[in-house]
Order: sequence, then C-alpha cells, then structure tokens
Amino acid sequence: MSSALFLNEEKIFSSLFIFFIASILIYKCPVTKIVIFLMVIYNSPMDYSIERADEKQKKCLSIMEASEFEKSKRPAFHLASPCGWINDPNGFSFFNNKCHLFFQYHPYSNKWGPMHWGHAVTSDLLRWNFLEPALAPDSSFDRGGCFSGTAIEDGSFHIIAYTSVIEGNAIQNQSIAIGDGKKYVKKNSNPAITAKNIPFDYDKAHFRDPKLWKENETYFLGAVLKTDDGSGAFVIFKSRDLEKWDFVSVADRSLCELGMMWECPDFFSLDGTDVIIISPQEMKEDLELGFHDGNNSVVMTGTMDRSSWKFFRNNVSQIDYGIDFYAPQTTLAPDGRRLMIAWMHRWEGFSTPDDYLWSGMMTLPRELKIENGVLFQSPAREIDALRKNGIAGDENLPPEKEIEIKGVKGRFFDLLLSFIVPQNCEWLEMKIAKGENCCSKFIFDFKNKRISFDRSESGTRKDCESFREFRFEIPEDRKINMRLICDISSAELFVCDGRYAFTNVFYSPIEADGITFAASHEFRLEYEFYQLK
Repeated sequence: MSSALFLNEEKIFSSLFIFFIASILIYKCPVTKIVIFLMVIYNSPMDYSIERADEKQKKCLSIMEASEFEKSKRPAFHLASPCGWINDPNGFSFFNNKCHLFFQYHPYSNKWGPMHWGHAVTSDLLRWNFLEPALAPDSSFDRGGCFSGTAIEDGSFHIIAYTSVIEGNAIQNQSIAIGDGKKYVKKNSNPAITAKNIPFDYDKAHFRDPKLWKENETYFLGAVLKTDDGSGAFVIFKSRDLEKWDFVSVADRSLCELGMMWECPDFFSLDGTDVIIISPQEMKEDLELGFHDGNNSVVMTGTMDRSSWKFFRNNVSQIDYGIDFYAPQTTLAPDGRRLMIAWMHRWEGFSTPDDYLWSGMMTLPRELKIENGVLFQSPAREIDALRKNGIAGDENLPPEKEIEIKGVKGRFFDLLLSFIVPQNCEWLEMKIAKGENCCSKFIFDFKNKRISFDRSESGTRKDCESFREFRFEIPEDRKINMRLICDISSAELFVCDGRYAFTNVFYSPIEADGITFAASHEFRLEYEFYQLK
C-alpha cells in the first residue's frame, strides 16, 4: 500500500460514503433536500474514538515493521510518532514504576489534525512501547480536540488534566481523566474549569495547557490564557476533590513584553529555586538574549510566594537555541532527578519528508539543574548504556583544512569534545551526515561569540528554515566542553557543560555518515567518540 493511499484512506472512505448517500437522495428526494443533507454530512465531525485510533496505529506500525526501508528512517533511541502526526509531549510522569509519556496525536495523517492523546511507556527512557491511545475527541465537551496537558500519580490513580475544546465555537476549557496506566476515563463532571471559574474577561478561545500538581492534599492547576492586552498569562486554580475548582491568582503575565500568547506552562522547584517554563508565541528576535522570531521556549527562575501565589522573576532565558525545540515538559523521577522532554520539531516549517508515514519526534529526556539562577541541561544518563566501540584521543587540526578523524563517523553517536580556544582562532567547523553532495554543519564563531547550525545542504527536498545561530560566552579560561548526540535525523548539542543546548533536525540520505572538522588556525581537539546501539 502506498504512503499516499495509507494516509488519505479516511478521505477516500468519506467521499465514497457521501457519494453513496447522494446517489440515493438524487433518486428519491427533491433537489433542496439533497443540498441540505449533503451540507449536514459535509460539516459533521468524523466519528473519532480510541478504538479507531488504536486500529490505525497498529496498522501503521505493522507496515513499518514489515519494511526495512521504513524502519531505517526511524530514530533508534528517540520517541517518534507511531503513526501520523505528533507534537507536544503531554502527561510526562512516573506511574507504577514506569515512565509514561503522552503526546498530541493525529494518527490519520502526517499533518496536524483533530487532537488525540497518544501514549507510550518506558523503563529506561530510551526504548518506548506504544500503548492504546489514551484520549480521543469523542465527548460533547471535547469534540473540537483533546489538547495538551499533564498527568500526576495520585495513590493508585493516574490523573490527567487536559484542554478540552468545544466543537464549533473553539472555546477552550480544562478537563480531567483518571486511569490505571492503560485505560483512562473522562470525569462525568467535565469540563472541570471554564470561564465561570475566572473572575475577569479573557479570550475564551485561548485558555489551555493545564499543569497539574498536588501540595498538602490540595490539587493545583496552572494554565495559560490570553488576557485583554492580547498577551499571555499563567493563572492558578485549586481544588480538594478535582470537582470544585477555585481561582487563586494570576501568577505571572507577559504584558506584551515576553511574546504574546503563552503555551505549555510548567512549574516546579529545583535546587532551591522556583521555576516556570513557558513557550511564548510571536516573540521578536533578540540575539543577545537568545530569542528568535516566532515560537520560543523560555525558563523563568525566581520565587513563587505561596501566600499570594504570585511569581517574582529573577532571570529569564532561552531553554534551547535550536530550530527544532518546543513545548518542553518536566517530571520528577523516583530517584530525585528533574527530567525534561520536548517536541523536536517546529510549527513554522514542516520539514518531514512527504513520503513518511509519520511526523514528529521527541528530544532525549534531559536532566536539569539550576546554578545561580541559570538552567543547565544534560542528556539523561541512561543514554550511556547504549555506548559501544568507544575511542578517544586528541587531534591537531591544520589551518583551514577539512579533515576526518579515524573511527569518527556514523549517524548514531555520542561525541564529546574538549578544547582551549586559541587566542588567534576565529572559527571551528564541524560537519555531520556528510555524503557525496550533502552535509549539515555547526560553526563555532569565536570572534563574534556565536554558534550556528546550517542544514541548507542536508539533501532535503523541503523548503524550510535551514539556519539558526545564538550568542554564547567563552569561559575565562577559554576551555570549552561540549557533547553532541546524533540519531538518524537529529542532533542535540550541549555546550559549556549544558549551559547552552542546541537542537536541530535534518533529513539526509541514510548512507551519508561522514564527520569532518576544520578550523581557521591550528587547533588541538580532544575527543571521545562512541557509537550508539
């Protein structure tokens, strides 16, 4: 079965059904009744259900499993869509000693569509098993979509909070579902939080992405909404029983200064600091602060006043400077680590090749820490278990000559670099996924203190944004450590021990596996290189 047929069979069956009904009506009914009836059919929602989504998912997974070519396009150790489209991570949480990750999901096409919640579990943060989808837009209060949210373990229950959209009028509310790790049931009292719970005017089409947590036997729910100035705010509610919710506060807001609408909030405490993560839309580029035009993901560190539930910021910064990073979400692991995962894609450009049966991946889970109000990230330590065939050494790069390092090549690898930036060196260039006529490259511009990624020669046939750069500080001792983890079509770079993260996706021919280095002046490079199973 071709990809095109597989992905569009829903439209084919719908068209045949309409044609069949129309044929009967033409034979038996007046023309006016025919027109009215066809208009009703055309505007009626599809019959979405968990069972139907699960059937589609299983069908897609079986097609990919039977094809070595299809399998070769999928990431080896990142969660990728099992079928169709995925975007935001949802409900990232631990329950019954397993890590659960839900995700925004449209299993019927590799383009965005009516939102479901997909569901996967893992025991090692690397190998994910897909379960039956958890939510489908099958209820009167969420037929417009089951949008982003979070989940918590509460005794023997796994509780989901999500945005339910009423079909037709696009009104967004917050709803609750309770499950056992496999099956989830929406509460009869849904929607749980609506405009009635908010004591001021706001844009009712922009109230979403609940963050659920529990303190001292009280449930708290933070969500984002668009205020009367057109920009976003983080608001908090509380409840003792998940039924009756009271408005608590506007904890923080943009005031049109930190983007416009906010999305995907998270709130937690780490290393003695309170943290809010949000993804603001319509940001303006500010290279000095690390922001780019459009959607960004931002970390705000400071203090949450538990009496007023007002947040006082100390620092605001970009989380990841790459092209493909959005809507991060965190969870607290049983061993005390704060872990974060994000959608490894972007809204402003669709880069997935058209012949893929799926679109969308997640980043590696990352361990977080706060030092002096600054966020540091590193790949979850579980990735070390995949290392094999390690080599280490140092290499002297001749001026302006591109070289290979013996044994350093591939598309699945973990590369650690350490070097002292020579006073007279202006740049270092590293190419990955290098083939006969393609490559993607990182350029470290030491003169202007910028790091960039360029995928314009990656070999893709899609017209999408290909270049991104950010400003970084060279340490006083001029020593830089960095780590690059590559899967088949993604590169996650961590610079200065995780002070800067830089995530980018590229789609290159599978056989392109070269890695090369070049520098403007003589350059000594220490390295460790591991292939990843």
